[in-house]
Amino acid sequence: MTCNGFRRGLMVERIDSVFINPNGSVMYNIKFKDQPELERVPADVVKLRIPDMVMEFYWSRLSYFPIIKRSPRKRKAGEE
Repeated sequence: MTCNGFRRGLMVERIDSVFINPNGSVMYNIKFKDQPELERVPADVVKLRIPDMVMEFYWSRLSYFPIIKRSPRKRKAGEE
């Protein structure tokens, strides 16, 4: 296993993105404080170390479109 920012004791600045690598495992691109580049970290490590940031990452990307209830259209004379 590669030595990621968690193993080096670095603080996380943000989760930049999530992706599935060619072997099918989920990975996160993590920006650690005072580090110039993003690091690819396996999802199981990220979810254990910073679960609140993982939830915040997904919540910030959700879209919510409320369902608008419309009153039934009144029928005109002669319509069934």
